[in-house]
Amino acid sequence: MDVRVFNTTQRGLSLIEVMVAITIAVVLSLGMIQVFSAQRAAFAANESLARVQENSRFALGFLERDLRMTGNMTCLNDMGFRGRLYNHLSPGAPAAAPWVYRIDEPLQVYEYVGTAPGSTFVLPDERTTPGANAWNPPLPPELGIGSEALDGSDVLVLRYMSPESTRLTGIGVNAATNTLTAADPAFIEAGRVYAVTDCRNFSLFQSLGGGNVGPGNLNQVGWTGLENNYGPDVPLYRFEFVAYFIGLGADGGPALFQIAFDSDGALQSEEVVAGVESLQAVLGGDTTLRANGDQPTQYFTADAVQDGVAPWPESTVDVRWSSIVSVRVGLLVRNETRASVVAPDLAYRVADTSLKVPADARMRHVYEAQVALRNRIRG
Repeated sequence: MDVRVFNTTQRGLSLIEVMVAITIAVVLSLGMIQVFSAQRAAFAANESLARVQENSRFALGFLERDLRMTGNMTCLNDMGFRGRLYNHLSPGAPAAAPWVYRIDEPLQVYEYVGTAPGSTFVLPDERTTPGANAWNPPLPPELGIGSEALDGSDVLVLRYMSPESTRLTGIGVNAATNTLTAADPAFIEAGRVYAVTDCRNFSLFQSLGGGNVGPGNLNQVGWTGLENNYGPDVPLYRFEFVAYFIGLGADGGPALFQIAFDSDGALQSEEVVAGVESLQAVLGGDTTLRANGDQPTQYFTADAVQDGVAPWPESTVDVRWSSIVSVRVGLLVRNETRASVVAPDLAYRVADTSLKVPADARMRHVYEAQVALRNRIRG
């Protein structure tokens, strides 16, 4: 009998084996995708957090530096120079000077209505510019941001003398000729406003160029005999004006803006930090009107200081503002990059104000600082 043996060696995969292999590959791929997605989300979250922290450091750095300089009039402050403060930009009392140059009011805050501590304010996804009357006190027209400042944020105005200075030489200030001479003439620019002080008297004036500081342009009055004693080595400082508000940034979102003098001596608005949604300020006041050792006894909003609400004793608005010895500032900062998952509606507490934000999947954080106004302490 002829017996034949056939070779039955398998030369391929069965359908079942292929399906099992595909299933295993899909499961492994899904796992790898999930790991990659989780790592990518973690990286994006960390990057967003780093960006928010970086922006907040910049923003608080600007605010803290200028708040600490607020009211700097060198050796004394406006209370110490009271009665001996000569503002040549005013035809009479210092309070009659142009609003920008009110060195007798170094700190001014404008409270956005509805954002007092304990209140809840809804920040819309599309921010608006409600106009000057949405703040209390209303934004002054000289500030020029009535059509730029966004809703839901306070506005800070700060005035001080620059840390840089030069010194007078020779006769210093000659009241008879309305001129002064300085060791560094390049420090004095025509059109800019300066101050000279000997720790007894304080004189604020505009330079008309070439050492001329007499009447003309912003200067309303000449120099008095009492101011003729500014002799050699008396320092000369530049007047600085700084304001902070929240406006619409270059990327289309809210940003922190700063108003300051440019190189030509004109006030210029400039975006300094993107992603800042709101700035809130609470003022620490000595309600004993400086009889408490310059320590805040209670915290107020700007409109409360302006209107003199309880527990202020009988006083003028200037006295109440001069009794503000600290400022607590809070910032709500967001990242413009949206997450893949929409977060629920949240409310953030910023300087004791509850700010409700839209569910736009942006990362947000609150940053606060308490700043003592060192130049307001004891005139």
